[in-house]
Amino acid sequence: MLSREQSGRRSMRGSTRAGSVVAGIVRDNWKTVREQAGEQATALTRSLREHGQSVLEDQKSKAAEEIENLSDVVRRAASQLHDQKSDAIAEYVDTAAERLNGVARYVEELDLADLADEVQEFARRRPALVVGGMFLAGLGIARFIKAGQQAGQPRTARVSRVKASRRMRKS
Repeated sequence: MLSREQSGRRSMRGSTRAGSVVAGIVRDNWKTVREQAGEQATALTRSLREHGQSVLEDQKSKAAEEIENLSDVVRRAASQLHDQKSDAIAEYVDTAAERLNGVARYVEELDLADLADEVQEFARRRPALVVGGMFLAGLGIARFIKAGQQAGQPRTARVSRVKASRRMRKS
């Protein structure tokens, strides 16, 4: 019997050693996988940040261009007012055009980080204006979406759809 116990202990020691070897391999592999995942996550984050900055730069340039276009329209309106001999009003409109042009240059030249800082500072100084502006923008977006959904349907189809919906709710 003594030899059976000794052989059992030996096999247990052997399996314990094999288990610890396997556990070590698993730990090493897990560490490698974690490191590779971290490196890939860092590379992906960097790539997304660069892409995001590129998109924001494009949008910033487009916004500046649109503001310049608006400035040109306002300037043409001022010119027409001058032609109609409404010089007092035309001066105000000219001033507005110049200010819009200045805003366009400011947006174009401003660094995105500086722009974000400016927006944050404005939001801190005037939170009521920011919240009110967001509320108005939300209302405008909702109206735009609602108008887009209803534009494709004639009025009678909308009315009958609403009536059918009400009947289904009642039953």
